[in-house]
Amino acid sequence: MIGLMTTSAFAETEYVDEKRNFSITLPDGWIVGDKPRLESGFQSLRMDRDIEPYSPAIFVQYQLNADEMPYFASSTPWLIAGEYFLYFDAIPPEIWCEGWKYRPDGFTYDMHCIGIDDLKNEYFNEGENKIHEINAVIKWESDWEDKSVIKNEQFFSKRITNGIDLWKIIVIYDHDSLYEFPNLDDEIKSILESFNPILCNENSSTRVTLDGERNPIIGSRHEYQITVENPMDRGSLYADVYGIDYTQLDAIKKENTHGSQSYDMRGSGDFFIRDVTFHYLSSSFAIGESSINIANGCHLFQFPITIRDENWSETEVISVVPDWVKNNAKWWADGTIDDGSFIQAIQFLIKEDIISIDSVASSATESTKVVPAWVKNNAGWWADELISESDFLKGIKFLIQTGVISVT
Repeated sequence: MIGLMTTSAFAETEYVDEKRNFSITLPDGWIVGDKPRLESGFQSLRMDRDIEPYSPAIFVQYQLNADEMPYFASSTPWLIAGEYFLYFDAIPPEIWCEGWKYRPDGFTYDMHCIGIDDLKNEYFNEGENKIHEINAVIKWESDWEDKSVIKNEQFFSKRITNGIDLWKIIVIYDHDSLYEFPNLDDEIKSILESFNPILCNENSSTRVTLDGERNPIIGSRHEYQITVENPMDRGSLYADVYGIDYTQLDAIKKENTHGSQSYDMRGSGDFFIRDVTFHYLSSSFAIGESSINIANGCHLFQFPITIRDENWSETEVISVVPDWVKNNAKWWADGTIDDGSFIQAIQFLIKEDIISIDSVASSATESTKVVPAWVKNNAGWWADELISESDFLKGIKFLIQTGVISVT
């Protein structure tokens, strides 16, 4: 079922769109469009009255955020007043009037944009959501020779994203509607305030795990095993690894920020396993941090890796340390937590393979099982970003070698 309608005692109707992951409350006199033009496209909400030149309308579209889900590319168009309008928020409103023509609903002639009034183009945050709003009055002039018809159209758009999910809302109405419905602005404002995004993965139990080398040597090739439980999107799976792009070929400092090698796959059932191979070519990857990214439906799972050079010693700590460990390191360095608490936290990360250790022999005696001051100092300096993660991990390796940290 795509939509559910619930009517209250105050003639308000709550509409829940399970396909586009939102709910909204409509006052008496507003209806949901009979059927979306495209199954994965927008939904329309309209005032159920015959109003010239057309009834006020609200359009809502949901998609995955292409900025965060790079594998996802939507070609779904927007249908606004009879014309396809592609990604309204990607076109600066200041240039909307450069050659933009359309035929508004209710008119038998084309019109062209002659100006934008009362423009507001704002970016801000609401909780964990990033918002982009455009509010403007678009002035349209008839293409008839007498130029006798000029219409003022209220246009409002709102782009909401929490990183993965993306909702786009458009509101349009002709200012002539205000003669018959002077409270229309307040009514639409109330509808928009009731808009409630529903996270796509909120009720999902999808789980993805990755087995394979997390510290590949540049130039090496490695196989990885992806395990998927309770998949979404009929088992469609995308995996890539971040490397460098063409803009960095001549850069002195290169960073792994763009998908370099990718796989499109599909599985079936509630559980399946897929194998992929990544070749860490020096022409495609930089030494340093990267990640293997696996997407299923609206889930994006990112697994940090560190690409090493060929001189890297296999006895070093193999790790990409979670950010929260920096807080613990700082608290340990300034005495907020004691040695035992910090060591227990590190041992837990090692035993859970969040930090993994390639075989390091311990040469501990009872007299060496103490934490040297330099290790604690290193932890504080790393927390303050005065030294690298690699230097901090040398201290952890020392604690293992001296038996302060047990990995057995």
